[in-house]
Order: sequence, then structure tokens, then C-alpha cells
Amino acid sequence: MFTPNSIVNEFIKSGLLFNENISVHTSLNIKSTKRDKIFNEAKIELRVLNGKISFDNSIFINNNIGLIEVSNSDLFLENDKLILTANLSINIKNTDRLYSFLNTNKRLRKDIKNIKLNIIYDFLSNQIKFKNIRINDNDVSSQFNNIAEGLTDINSNNLTKSRRLLNELIGVYVG
Repeated sequence: MFTPNSIVNEFIKSGLLFNENISVHTSLNIKSTKRDKIFNEAKIELRVLNGKISFDNSIFINNNIGLIEVSNSDLFLENDKLILTANLSINIKNTDRLYSFLNTNKRLRKDIKNIKLNIIYDFLSNQIKFKNIRINDNDVSSQFNNIAEGLTDINSNNLTKSRRLLNELIGVYVG
């Protein structure tokens, strides 16, 4: 959808959506029946008001593991880059299913109920930065943050690499 030459990308880069005279509030409810998708459902809230675009109150649901909620989001153009900043709250309802999905060694498993973090995501370069990571309302170590930096290039991540990095993060989390 946001590939470098897509129509959506060109429309957003034109700046028309960031016009102060445009006002939009729409909700999308999406359900996936594909077994290989991470999220079974998504409830996406799109708000365009006075040139600001947000996805606040959007929710991505995995029926077996938990959900991700979006708040304080802002989508904007900066130097021909399409940037999304947002706070994410990840609520884990079934850690056993999470660890099963990640193929986490039983000796590394910890009781994780929630993860809160800020993201800065560049849609056009597919780069993401994680900031202010907190697990179960506790700050994480600098070693944890250094490993999280390995997840920044979405293009080079595949499910196997992401699982390996996430398991490394779980291993260094003191919790």
C-alpha cells in the first residue's frame, strides 16, 4: 500500500490529505480468516482534522495471544518521508500461546502481561525505531534497548529473524 510508487503514497506525498480544510473520521473493522496472519482482527480508527492525521484508539487483535492498542499517534510528511509516531500498548492475555508462537525456550519464559512503547515508523523506507520500552510497567535495560535496535529494518526482518530477536529480548529481560 505504501510502496514507493503506489497511488496511495503519491496521494499522501502530495500533501492533499494534510489540508486544514479536510475533516474525516472513519472506522474500519477487518477480520482475517487466514491462518498465517499475526492478527485475526483489526479495528482501525482514522481521523483527519485540521491537517493532522491520527490512528488513536485503533486495535489489532490476535485471539490467541492478546492485542495492541494505538494512542497519541500522528502521521505526517517530513522531508519527503511519511512518518508515523505512536504509543503502543501491548496486552498479553495468554503468555503460553505467545511463547509457543515465538518458539521460546521454557527456561527463558517470563510472566509478561503488558508492554508499552513509543514507535517512530517511516513508511517509505520501512524503518522503525522503538523508544521508552516498558514491560509490566518497568523500564528495560540498555542491553534490551540495544537488541531492540536490531528490529529497525522491517525489510530485512522475516518471521524467523524476528522470532530470534524477540527471544533474545525475552532472554535479557530481568522481569
